Amino acid sequence: MFKKSLVFILAAFSLPTFAASTIGIVGAMDVEVEALLPKIQNQQIKKVANHTFYIGELEGKSVVVTQSGVGKVNAAMTTTLLIESFGVNQLIFTGIAGASDPKLDPLDVVISTRTVHHDVDLTAFNKPKGL
Repeated sequence: MFKKSLVFILAAFSLPTFAASTIGIVGAMDVEVEALLPKIQNQQIKKVANHTFYIGELEGKSVVVTQSGVGKVNAAMTTTLLIESFGVNQLIFTGIAGASDPKLDPLDVVISTRTVHHDVDLTAFNKPKGL
């Protein structure tokens, strides 16, 4: 079901990485994370702050895979744990922005060029929506 996402994540591993790089891969829902787990070699499981982290290698690169849960707060907390506990210096999110555009369908791949706070509305202060 999540083959497109899995293919994209694996394709991202052909991109250059930092010399001593650890890549964090975050899925909002368990089904997104479960699709990757069989691909991780030398897998170890570690719990931090009631989160389960799967540590190992994917396509020869050091990875830590985890589920964040839905929403910005969960994504921010999980990202902080990845950086502080595992030294992650690159991130791949899968499934985080699924509801941000009604034209998107499940399994669509989105590569961002910028970010906005889509749930913030400062238009009353003459600011564009999302800033």
